[in-house]
Amino acid sequence: MRIALIEDDDLHAEVVGRWLTREASVRLERFRSPTEFFTDLANRTDGLPDVVFVDYHLGDTTGAEFVAETRSLGDARADIGIVLLSGLDISEFNSVLNGLDVDGFLLKDDLSRERLAMVAGLAVQSARRRQKLATFLRG
Repeated sequence: MRIALIEDDDLHAEVVGRWLTREASVRLERFRSPTEFFTDLANRTDGLPDVVFVDYHLGDTTGAEFVAETRSLGDARADIGIVLLSGLDISEFNSVLNGLDVDGFLLKDDLSRERLAMVAGLAVQSARRRQKLATFLRG
């Protein structure tokens, strides 16, 4: 499974990256910003990641803005699996998630290796369903 992690905090990136890569089938790439991620996608020839884990607070932007921008793209990038990570408390995070098209979410205070793996797998399944639907609708 190819996973992209967009996280500007080095400590969180290290913890999440270490836990995710304990699975032998996971290949992780870390990006510090959505701009860095989109630039990499534009230059890549080996396809899209299966899922993107994105932090909610990213300097001058948010993970919610990343999700909206990604979902508005007119190509296969719009159907990537996205998991939103946040350090917000559950009530604040719930209001952020309302109406946001993500395939999973995790609170940073409640992270574990098992939860990361489970949510990644579910996000990939959700993205595949979205891709099949998009292919069907494009006809």
